[in-house]
Amino acid sequence: MRRTSSLSVRREARRHRYWRLAAPVLILSSLVPSTPTALPTNSKSSNPLITYASPQASTSGWVTSNLTSLVSGINVVGSPHVVSTNGVAYVAARLSNGDVALIQKGPASAATLTDLSASIGAPPASADPVPVLDPFGRVSLVYDSRGRLILLTPRWSLFSRGSRLAGPPSTYFVTTLNKGSGLPAYPGIPAVTSQGTSGVVAYRSTSSHAVVVQLHWNTPQSPALTSRALDLTRATRGQAIVGSPVVTPGQPNLVAVTDSGHHVELFLHQSGHWQNTDISALLGVPGLTGSLSAMTQGTAVHLVGLTSTGHVILLSAPSAFSQPTAWSVDDVTAQVNGPTLEGGLYSDDSTNTAIIAGAGTDQHDLWVYALAPGATTWSVTDVSRQSGNVSPLVHSDVSGGWVDGNLVLIDAGRGFAARGGVGVYAIPNASFSQAISDGWPILGETGGLGTLSAPWVQSQPPGTSQTPDFLLGRAIAQSQRNETWLSFWTVSGPLTPATTNAAGYYAHGYAAGQYVAHQIDQYAAQGLALKPNWVILDPEGYPDAHSGLDAPGGSSTSVISTYQSYWAAILSGWAKGISSVDPHLTPAVYASQSEYRTYGLATSGLPAFIAVAFGGGGPVRLSGTYGANVLGFIAFNATCVPQSTLRAEEKTLVSPPWSGLYNTLQFNSGVYCAP
Repeated sequence: MRRTSSLSVRREARRHRYWRLAAPVLILSSLVPSTPTALPTNSKSSNPLITYASPQASTSGWVTSNLTSLVSGINVVGSPHVVSTNGVAYVAARLSNGDVALIQKGPASAATLTDLSASIGAPPASADPVPVLDPFGRVSLVYDSRGRLILLTPRWSLFSRGSRLAGPPSTYFVTTLNKGSGLPAYPGIPAVTSQGTSGVVAYRSTSSHAVVVQLHWNTPQSPALTSRALDLTRATRGQAIVGSPVVTPGQPNLVAVTDSGHHVELFLHQSGHWQNTDISALLGVPGLTGSLSAMTQGTAVHLVGLTSTGHVILLSAPSAFSQPTAWSVDDVTAQVNGPTLEGGLYSDDSTNTAIIAGAGTDQHDLWVYALAPGATTWSVTDVSRQSGNVSPLVHSDVSGGWVDGNLVLIDAGRGFAARGGVGVYAIPNASFSQAISDGWPILGETGGLGTLSAPWVQSQPPGTSQTPDFLLGRAIAQSQRNETWLSFWTVSGPLTPATTNAAGYYAHGYAAGQYVAHQIDQYAAQGLALKPNWVILDPEGYPDAHSGLDAPGGSSTSVISTYQSYWAAILSGWAKGISSVDPHLTPAVYASQSEYRTYGLATSGLPAFIAVAFGGGGPVRLSGTYGANVLGFIAFNATCVPQSTLRAEEKTLVSPPWSGLYNTLQFNSGVYCAP
C-alpha cells in the first residue's frame, strides 16, 4: 500500500496505509458461510452479552440480540447465568473489574443493570455468579469471592407491593455459606437449586472436593438458613473432582461430578445421609472431561457431559432415586454424526423438548442438539449461522433458560464469524457509515505509525477517541452489522547496528504488540466494546527498507537467512506481546509477495495479508506465495470508474489464481466508491 493520509506522512511506499478500524456488534442480518481455513477467523473478541431466543426451541426462527447495547455497553468476564420468573429474565454476570452485576429484562421493558458491588458493597466475584429463585420469588446470587462462598439475598421489602426500604441502606443480605468450615471455594461456578422451601448449593473446594451447603427458607423477611458446609468427597470416600459439581434442577437431593479419573460420581441424599455411586464404572460410560450439565423432565433426570473428543454423552434415569442399573447412557453426537463441542454445556428438558447447547470445537459456533416430544432422532442446529449476518460466536460456556415461553440462550460473546469477499481500505472518515450501509463486507484501517523510540509504534493522533481506527469501529458498532475488521499497525525495526539482530527485532515486536493490545483494549473505555478480526503488523516503519527487514538487492543466501531470522523474531515478538495483554486478539502480518516468498512467511504461524497492485498489467501471482496462511490480498491503485473496472478488480481478488478470502481495494486518497 502507498501511505497517504491527512496525518503527517514521512514517506511514500509501495503500499498505502490510512486510518481505519472496523468492528461489529451483534444484532440481525443474513448468514455467512464458514471459512474453509484452519487459521483463526473469528472476529471481535470483546465480551458483549448476547442472547439467542427461539420459540419452543425450534430448529429455525432463532433471533439474536445484543443485550450489552441495552445496558450501556458493559462487558463481562466468564459466562453469564440466567433465571426467569413471570416473564422477566434475571442475568447474573461478573464485570471485568470483579464487580457483581444483575441485569433485569422484561418482555416489553428496557434492560436495567445493577452493579451490586458498587451499589451495596457486595464482595467482589472471583468466578461467575449464579442466580437462584427462592420460594418467595426473590432472585438471590451465589458466587465465590476469594474462597468465600457468598449468598446475596434481596430484602423482601424491595419486592412487596412496591414498598420502599426504610432503615439500613443495604438492600441485600450477605451470607457467607462456608464460614468457619475450613473448606474454601475454588474459583469456579457453584451449582444451586431449590424445591419448595429447601435448596442446596454445591461447589468445588480448593482441595478439589465436592462440598454442599443445604438451604432452608422460612420467611420472606430473612435469608435462607444454612447447614454447615459438608465435604461430600471425604464423607463418601470419593475421588478428587475436576470442573464444578452440578445439581439436578428442582431436585436438591442429587449432586453429580466428574472425578479425576474421568468417571461420573453421583451423590444422593436419602434417609438423612449422602451416598456415592460411580455410575461410569457400572455403565461403562466413556471418560468425560470437565463439568457436567443437568436437566429434569418431571421426575426423570439427565446428566450431560463431553468426552475428550467432544462427543456429547447423555446419562438418564427415571428419577434421582432410581437404582444404578436403571441408568442408561447414549452418545448423542455419534447417533446423528453431529458436531463436537467443548467447554460448559447448557441443557434443559422442562418442556418435553430436550435441549443441549454448547460451543463447537471448530469455529466456536453455538450448536443446539434438540429432541422433540415423540422423536427418536436428535436434530442439530447451528444457531450462530441462523442468527442473521452477524454470525455470533460463543465462548466455551453457554447458559440459558425459558423466558416468556421462549428458550433463551445467553453467552458473553466471543465475536462473530468473519465475512469474506472484497472490501475497502483507507476511505475517508466521513464515508465509514456509508461504506457499511452500501454493503462492503470488509473494512481495513491503520491503527498507528512507526516511531523512532519504544514502543516503536504510536496511534495517530494519540487521543484514542480521535483516531480513524476508533471512529470506524464506532461506526460499525452503531450500524449493528457484522463487518470484517482489519487493523494495521506500522512497527519500526532496530535503528542501530548494535541492536540490528534477531533479539532486537523480537524486542521491537514484543513492545509494539503490547502497546497495540493496550490501545485496542482502551476502546472499551470510550464505549466501543468491539475488537478487530486481525491485528496486523505492517513493516513500513523506520528505518527504510521496510523497518530494515528487507535485505539489500543481490544479497547472498547467508544474508537472506539472517533477514529471515529478523522476520521470524519480530513476528514472534508481535504475537507474544499481543497475547500477553489480550489473548483474544489475533495477530497477523502484512507483506508483499516477494517478502512472503523470500523470508519464509509461510511458516510464520501467523495469518498473512499480501500487498498487490492494479495497473501495468498487474497484479501477477508469484510462485511461492500459495501458503495456507494467506488469507487475503490488500490491493492499491484500484479504480471505480467505469464501474465495470471495479467489478473486474473485485472478481480478480476472489478468483484463481488469487482466491483471497478477505481482501480490500484502496482507491486514490480522499476517494470513496460504492460496491
